[in-house]
Amino acid sequence: MVVPVNQIATLMHEAAGISAKYGLITRIASHAGDGNVHFHVLKGDLADDVWDSTLKAFQKDIYTLVYQLGGKLSGEHGIGYKRRQLMEEYTNPDELDMMRAVKKALDPNLILNPGKIFTVE
Repeated sequence: MVVPVNQIATLMHEAAGISAKYGLITRIASHAGDGNVHFHVLKGDLADDVWDSTLKAFQKDIYTLVYQLGGKLSGEHGIGYKRRQLMEEYTNPDELDMMRAVKKALDPNLILNPGKIFTVE
């Protein structure tokens, strides 16, 4: 994730509370100079079904916070298949339309990394 540099401390503080809310252990590393933040959420002893639902709820809270702070899902590693649905859920539809238009203009046959970042019709 990435947030404005002046929001890193707020994100760290709020993330600790969100982690505690779900009983999760998180490890966070960041690039203080550019706002990139890497969350490592540890599964621990949680059963797979509990882990899946807990992680999804945790991510919803974290991503909502990141966007409230003026951030985005990624600032350096991209979206990929794993977070494509999150990109479409959290990104402004007008921004997505603009990105799709650029994709179509530069890759009219949709052969470069198909299906990554967002869907293109």
